Amino acid sequence: MTTINRAVIRIEIEDYISAIQNNYGYIDGADYFLVPAEDRVVSVCETVEEAEAEIDQTVYLTITENEAVLEYEYISGAENVYFNKVNFMGNVYPVSEDLKSASCYKAIKEYLKLHKGVEANED
Repeated sequence: MTTINRAVIRIEIEDYISAIQNNYGYIDGADYFLVPAEDRVVSVCETVEEAEAEIDQTVYLTITENEAVLEYEYISGAENVYFNKVNFMGNVYPVSEDLKSASCYKAIKEYLKLHKGVEANED
């Protein structure tokens, strides 16, 4: 049996804004792996191949008044990263396995500028 899990990373908005300003291009604002606050089972498959066919390959990023939330699916025990795009506020952008996306970062910057009055670096 192979398990697909959904990881949820929650970052307080002040910490997220600070991180985004200091780590150009990373949609989570970190240049290291963040530990999920939540981890729940989405599906159980008979084989790894079935799980790979079923897994959602999108990272979902939402910014609220109080936090930034990233959600993605992974296969328990696998070393592979299965996501290849990020959905931010209804728009989809390409994303690398280390959560870096220049186009999404630009959209995040614009969102923060409009909604929080904050500008991120453009290194």
